[in-house]
Parts: sequence; C-alpha cells; structure tokens
Amino acid sequence: MDEIADKIDVLGFYDREAVRVPVLQALKDKMPQWFVHYDHGSEYVLWGDDEEPIIDLSNLDQLAGMHVYCMNCLSGKGLGARAVGKGILEYWGYVDSVAFTTDAVDAFGRPSTTASSWPSPRESG
Repeated sequence: MDEIADKIDVLGFYDREAVRVPVLQALKDKMPQWFVHYDHGSEYVLWGDDEEPIIDLSNLDQLAGMHVYCMNCLSGKGLGARAVGKGILEYWGYVDSVAFTTDAVDAFGRPSTTASSWPSPRESG
C-alpha cells in the first residue's frame, strides 16, 4: 500500500466514520475519480456504519463522473443498473448476495466471478 500511497490520495472512512453527511461532503470537496464501498448493500442502498443509507436513488448522482466499485450485496442489481444514466462512468457491483469468512482473506482480495459492470460489454455494443 505504501507504493500506492505515494502516487494517489486515499480518503478513507473507517469504523463508525462512514456515514452519509461526511462521505457526501468529502465527495463534493475532493471530487475523487474512484468511489469504493466495502460495507453492506442492498438493491438500492449503500449502507453506512450507522445503518442509514450513504448512497441511494435520491443521491446516486453524487457519484457522477466517477468509477465505482462496491464490495457488498445486491447493489449492482439496482443502483448499478441506474448508474450510467446518472453520469457514473462505470459501476462494479454484485447482483447477488456476497458472503465470505475470515478464513477466505486471501480469496477476498481477488476479483469474484459474480461481479458485474453496468453497462455490460454485451449491452454497450
């Protein structure tokens, strides 16, 4: 991670910090190229540490102009399907439930075959 940290700025929200207002403010202030969400998700919500939505249909456009990767359940099915229409460059998210255990830490770091991108290469022509 040190070699990456020298080349890019990473703004991370950890523990109980990943909640709607500070995350949305950081998106507005920093205008990142990438948004990565590692927490719970559902078809139309990226959940925060306070069990309240960070991103949902009402503010999905806050990710416009960004590349989005979500390691959570189901968000590719709903949010991902609407992402490009909201100006998001690409959305990588899962369309099914995702589960792993701490025994799978090595595998967790590799891409999963259930990930999908919207639009899919077949749909985009």
